[in-house]
Amino acid sequence: MPTLDGEECVKIEEGTQTNTIFRLKGKGMPVLGGRGRGDLYAAVNVITPTSLTREQRRLLEEMAKLERENPADDRGIMDKVKDIFG
Repeated sequence: MPTLDGEECVKIEEGTQTNTIFRLKGKGMPVLGGRGRGDLYAAVNVITPTSLTREQRRLLEEMAKLERENPADDRGIMDKVKDIFG
């Protein structure tokens, strides 16, 4: 992530959603009339593809099959993908 001092490595965990805010302590603007620096806040913007290739679709269907065999929550992956793509 670009900061005032150059690039900073930020680990974004799996499942991070759009508008999640990350705080980089001490990487913001200098404090006026004081010492130290403020914090830098950055919002995540997840980009969802609007179309899939045949291979991507096949892989998603394969993931759906695996999830049906080992469910992680109430909704399957295909329901989640349908929500994303409308």
